[in-house]
Amino acid sequence: NGKGKQYLQEAVKVFGKDVQEMMFIEECGELFQSIAKKARGFKDANIAEEIADVEIMLERIEAHS
Repeated sequence: NGKGKQYLQEAVKVFGKDVQEMMFIEECGELFQSIAKKARGFKDANIAEEIADVEIMLERIEAHS
């Protein structure tokens, strides 16, 4: 919705596009680590949480594009 997009655009304005892009990369890395943990048998991989974090950061970047 419009309000959500405005919120995402504000986050990029406050923190800067470069910072948001770096945070996106970091969140992707955390997702990769969680997937690797699950593959090694860890029960606390938190894949769903990491996917949500990546989606949030992707939305922030898309809102500013």
